[in-house]
Amino acid sequence: MTSPQDPRAAELLDRSRALTRDARRVAEDVRDLYSTATEQLDFGQLYQSNPLLVLGIAAGVGYVFGGGLFTPFTGRLLKLGFRTVALPVLAAQLEQAAAPQPATRPRPRTRRQL
Repeated sequence: MTSPQDPRAAELLDRSRALTRDARRVAEDVRDLYSTATEQLDFGQLYQSNPLLVLGIAAGVGYVFGGGLFTPFTGRLLKLGFRTVALPVLAAQLEQAAAPQPATRPRPRTRRQL
């Protein structure tokens, strides 16, 4: 058995107190964030004006919280999104960079430069 003076027990007790304190801070921050969001956003008005947006957000949050973020399906969706959005942008940038620049004519020399 460990005695109350055991340094490992004291360290474990200190760590558990620190974890409890940190968990309370996180819970308080989440409550503050929730109250700020509900004060600044009128979800009823948002739903009335754009119900499909609210349903899409709810489906996305449910997908992430349900563990769908690290699935093969999500990987395929990200690859498809990258191909349809990022690749055309990158291709346009590369074409612009590779395009020949208009040649500039050298300035005529004056007598002072000769």
